[in-house]
This record gives sequence, C-alpha cells and structure tokens, in this order.
Amino acid sequence: MPNITQIPAPRVDFIDPRTGLMAREWYRFFLNLYTLTGGGTTDTSIADLQIAPVSVVVDLTSALQDASLAPAVMPTIPTVPAGADNYIQYNNGGAFAASIKYQWDDAANTMTMLSGQAGATAYFTAADAVIGGGNGFRMQAGTGSTFGGNFEFFAGSGGTGNGGAFTFYAGDGGTGSVGLGGSMTFNAGQGNGSSSGGGGAVFFNGGNSSPAANNASGGGVYMIAGSSQALVSGDGGGFSFTAGDSIAPSGNGGAFSISGGNALVGGNGGAVNISAGAGTGGGVNGDITLSVEGGASATFSGTTKSVTLASSVSGITLTVGKSGTAGTAAIQATATSAGEVALRVNTSATIGTQTATFAASNKPGTATTAPTKWLPINLDGSKYYIPCWT
Repeated sequence: MPNITQIPAPRVDFIDPRTGLMAREWYRFFLNLYTLTGGGTTDTSIADLQIAPVSVVVDLTSALQDASLAPAVMPTIPTVPAGADNYIQYNNGGAFAASIKYQWDDAANTMTMLSGQAGATAYFTAADAVIGGGNGFRMQAGTGSTFGGNFEFFAGSGGTGNGGAFTFYAGDGGTGSVGLGGSMTFNAGQGNGSSSGGGGAVFFNGGNSSPAANNASGGGVYMIAGSSQALVSGDGGGFSFTAGDSIAPSGNGGAFSISGGNALVGGNGGAVNISAGAGTGGGVNGDITLSVEGGASATFSGTTKSVTLASSVSGITLTVGKSGTAGTAAIQATATSAGEVALRVNTSATIGTQTATFAASNKPGTATTAPTKWLPINLDGSKYYIPCWT
C-alpha cells in the first residue's frame, strides 16, 4: 500500500471548466486518500465516471500524526478573538490571544499603550541589529493635499502633583576606541512655495506658571553644552547661536536678539547675563568678544578684567549718552582713591618749541579764585595734572 507522500496532489483545477463538476483527477486523489486511511479499496473504474460535486470527508488525523509529515499536535485557531473588542490581538503559540497592554479605540482613533504595572515605563523600541548599525526609528505625520499633518509629543499631566517630564536623549557611544555619542538635531521644515514659502520656525518655550498660584515662577529654558570627561585632553562642547544669512538679491541677514523679560505689573525687569568661563584649573579666564564684520570689536578680557575697543578699519568713536531731548549723559571715570589716575592716555601726548601763554580768564563761577583741585591723568606713562576751578 502506498504512503501519503506517494499520492501527489493533481496539477489541474479542482473544478473541470468543461463540465462544471469536480475534476476526475481530484476525485481519484481523495478516493486514494480515503483508501489509505482505511476507508476501502481504490475503484479503478472511476476514470470512466462523470462525478457530480460531492461533499468529501477524509479523516487525515492518523496519517498526519507521523512526525516525519507534520507536527504531532495541530494548532487550534479559535474563531472568536480573545479578550475585549478594543484589545490588540496577537499570535500566541498558534492561537489568537489578546493584549490588554495595547488598546485600540476605534471611535477616537487612538491607541493606548500600557506598561506591565502602574507607573512603569511603556516602550516603543526598534529591534536591535545583529550586525552593524542599530535599526532606525521614525514616526512621521501624514501628508495632506493642502497642509501637512502636525506632529506633537505631550508628556502626561499631573493628577494632584507634577506633570510628567519630557526628555530627548540621543544614544550613547559604543565602548570601542572611538565611540561618539549620537547627535540630536531639530530642523524646522523648509518652505517650498513658489511665491511665498518661508521656512518653519523653531520654538523652545518654558511653561507658564499657574494663574491660580500665589507664588510660582515660569518654567526656564536651559541649553547646556556637554562637559569633557576625557582622561588626557578634551574641550567642553561649544555653544553657538547664529542668525540666518540672506542670499536673496534684496534681503537682510537675520537679526539676533537676547532680551531679559519685562516686569509688566511690579518688580524688576529681568537681567541679561553673559559670562565667560573661568580658568580655575590653572588656565586663563575666557574672554567675551563682540564684533561686527569688518568693523569695530569689543573684547572683555577675563584675564585683565578690562574692556578693549579695536578696529582695523577706522578709529573708534565711543559715544555715551541717553536718548531724548534732555541732553547727553556724562562719562564717569572713577579712581580707587583721591589722587589716583582716573584717565590714562597713551601715544597722544606731544611737545613743541613755542612758549605757552596761559590766560586764566573767563572762568565759570561768581568770583575770582585759584585752582582748588588738580585732575591727575597719565600721559605715556607719566602723571600730569590739570588745574580745576570751582
């Protein structure tokens, strides 16, 4: 008697297109299977019969129990999905099961992902790669016929306490000899309109305080460059803000503004602090430099604690005043004590060959007086005095 592997399935259509009946080859196939499983003997005269469609029931259980042909236990596929209607179904050992951790709300078009226990983290994770770089992970808002879809992340609101924190963290570098940490990039979209298509803005906004709180500050915005922890040599991460260039035939470069906050009801306006780093490990302090391309620059020296104005194009004009019609404010030079030099001028003093005449007339005041004070100045390293009257 042949075994089941010696009865190949026919390579013809199940229904004979000429008669609309079951094909003879398929009828013979089922009859041979029936004989093989103990249902009777093969009827060799079947080739001459016109067989109408029939319901063929073949018991293949005993034949398929052979481990060389099929698994000993056939999987059971339930016709009714497990769990609630809004649970995500998945295959569990050949059967459908339901996961309460992933819930789909068809009415609201939302999927809720739960963790294993209350308060624990739930994860969407791209699978690790066996060889080479890790698998990428991308979430993208939909493209519309007119407007693109918004893309938003929200941390959870607090019930009776604090709201959930929101963190972006690039991947750590590997443990090889060169293992840089992953970079993090925020790029607003590029405008593509033919007549008016500006680029998208990037905003970092600290949260507002509660309007119902008696004493509460607004949330700060902090951007901190990374520190170097190298064993031998390594600089701290640089920090740069750069306004955009204009390459249009007629257009201005982007303005750059740093503004302290206004006190709109009471209190003081917010200060603006720009501080260079101190070289507390044995090096010199950092400088602060303000420069205009091709023009004057100002350097605040962290080493000498001084301010230097310089220009390679023209002389420096320092104007100190206040706006409005009330006049200009005076420049104040203060020495450490009486008699000390308050004004230093270098490479400007000169001498001549003529005799100086000095008529001390037309002085301000209501009476003739002698000089009461002498203003010390430094010219080319030597101290001189300017007479002063009241």
